[in-house]
Amino acid sequence: MRRITVAGLLVGIISAMTLAGLGVASSATSDVTLTVDGSTTSLHVTGSTVADVLASRGVTVNTQDYLTPDLSTPIKDGTQIEVSHARTLTATIDGQKTTIVTTANTLSSALAAIGVNPSSAELSVPAQSQIAANDQVTVQTQKMVALRAGGVTAYFLTTAATVGDLLTARGITVGADDRLTPAADTAVTDDLAVTLQRVTTVQETVEADIPFLTVSKSTASLGKGETKIVTPGVNGTASQVFNVVMVDGVEESRTMVSETTLVAPIDQVQQIGLGSSLGANTPEAAAAQAIAQQMLADKGLGDDQFECLVSLWNRESHWNIYSQNTSSGAYGIPQALPGSKMASAGDDWQTNPTTQITWGLGYIEKRYGDPCGAWSHFQSNGWY
Repeated sequence: MRRITVAGLLVGIISAMTLAGLGVASSATSDVTLTVDGSTTSLHVTGSTVADVLASRGVTVNTQDYLTPDLSTPIKDGTQIEVSHARTLTATIDGQKTTIVTTANTLSSALAAIGVNPSSAELSVPAQSQIAANDQVTVQTQKMVALRAGGVTAYFLTTAATVGDLLTARGITVGADDRLTPAADTAVTDDLAVTLQRVTTVQETVEADIPFLTVSKSTASLGKGETKIVTPGVNGTASQVFNVVMVDGVEESRTMVSETTLVAPIDQVQQIGLGSSLGANTPEAAAAQAIAQQMLADKGLGDDQFECLVSLWNRESHWNIYSQNTSSGAYGIPQALPGSKMASAGDDWQTNPTTQITWGLGYIEKRYGDPCGAWSHFQSNGWY
């Protein structure tokens, strides 16, 4: 009979228990990979489900968080568990504030998820920045705009927030007189058209003719209606200085700022037969003056202005509606040059004193303010 010692029996029992224990331990543990918010750890864990593993690591999951596989999934060797916790991101996109709840780890991924391409936008923080709770970011997306500057149009994409930012980004300055449409503080939107007109003012000096005047003198040596030129008239010369407004290199307007007589005109003197309707004291002249006096009164101008007008047009035409300067072609009571200018006051400008006076007073008001202003200019320069 084989004998078994107590010591041998104990060793056998202990060895069997150890092996049995190892067998139980081996069947209750697994090798898994756990990734939480982008950080990955390899684990040797006990537990039967994903929920057990997360609980053992103190990882909590809410309804807005991302989890794969789900909590009830059984654990086995090689199981990969991924958790991404939801974060709140406040994004101001093209001036509009929006709140984004995302499980993305980076700003780039969060923006891409809402349809914003971070590679073609301007961000207040780097696109690959990790997102923390309650982060904030400002985003300017690209827009297509048309910019016309200096007469040339360019089309391009920009992330500028306003028209002013757009011009600054392209190194374009706006002068004090330049015209910008729309205004610099206008928000940039897709298909916005921006126009910048360069405005400059230059001075230009030109020489202009000063029409001579025709002075009529009555004479008994000529029959009624006959005229004779005694002294031919000669035009004078004036130097005129203009401020010329140029828009993108093209003249828009000009304004005369000074005028200097270089050569004074020489009056043409003509004799008129006695009884001619060209005399200054004829009934026709008196009737024309009465019309003019009433028009001045209607404008609120008194007798002093009427006296200036009488003196002015006595020198010009002796108030004769048919008076014509044979050299320059100036015509009528106000000696319009050419006479056809008076057509703006009426088609009967050649024969109607009212039409001629209406035009003449309008010309004086626009250029000199009132008849006395015109008469003063005439006395200094010999023309008006």
